[in-house]
Amino acid sequence: MPPPAVSLFGGTEPGELGCIGRSTQFARALWCLARHANKAFELFTGIGGGSSLVLAHALARRPAPGRFFTVDRDQGNAWHATQVLKTAKAVATVVPLEHAKGIPDSAAQSFGTPGSWILQGDVFEHPSLIEALCSTTDGMDLIMLDPPTDLRNIWPAPFDLIGRVFVFVVFLGLFVLLDLPFSAELH
Repeated sequence: MPPPAVSLFGGTEPGELGCIGRSTQFARALWCLARHANKAFELFTGIGGGSSLVLAHALARRPAPGRFFTVDRDQGNAWHATQVLKTAKAVATVVPLEHAKGIPDSAAQSFGTPGSWILQGDVFEHPSLIEALCSTTDGMDLIMLDPPTDLRNIWPAPFDLIGRVFVFVVFLGLFVLLDLPFSAELH
């Protein structure tokens, strides 16, 4: 069962901050999906009390614990997220993005072991971060996009493509789920 959403800010409810938790169908589905992944990457951490918590919790509770990576540019969010993840016994390490590729070599060496890492820095200042992370970890099984704002104005072309791919994956997934025959022709 996924954890409830968490905020350590006094006087606020996690839902007010956009956090998902076990009371939402989406969080339960995400948690179940992450339990079948070995490695997951999330763009963006936020305060860590919603999807970050759901993903880290699921990966930490696999029979063979997995690896969770999330990125956020705000140092305060990164610190808050470490504290939130501790509440679910999913201890996270903050890794400042400093080098041109983003990931310090000393941190990359630890990415082969189970755990959670909060990559603290601006993903737009480290455009090769995702490529470097995937090559360091031998790819990702799950990538979660949880932006703090509508990114279509910042990255319009990728979101147009992502939307088309998502619709196709959902369509294909329904065929697999319902065990229906499927054939695709490329024109």
